[in-house]
Amino acid sequence: MAGILPGLLLTVMFFFTIGMTTTLDPTAGPCAERFRFLVKLWSIVVAIGALIFSNFVNIAGFTTAMADILAFYNLSPFQVVLCIVVAYLAMDCVFDSIAMLTLTVPVVALLVPSLMRR
Repeated sequence: MAGILPGLLLTVMFFFTIGMTTTLDPTAGPCAERFRFLVKLWSIVVAIGALIFSNFVNIAGFTTAMADILAFYNLSPFQVVLCIVVAYLAMDCVFDSIAMLTLTVPVVALLVPSLMRR
């Protein structure tokens, strides 16, 4: 709590300061037109990368191997979801959210339906 409250307070103060500054002087902030193309380009690059990675994961048989490992250890669906959450927490220390989702969604999206069959 000693680090959370000052961090949240500082975030609110930053939002307020930036909002007031850009409201009073719109030229003080970045031009939105300049960044729209970069945001669209970045989303296309991420989508293409995710598609390529998803195909690679499927061709390599990684999701089948993960399903076999889960069947070998005979984990309950709750335990599998708990493992996924722990993996996300560990990866959150290293990756940003886009990279983390790009790497894990192809695997997790195919593992979760296998949990429903149990």
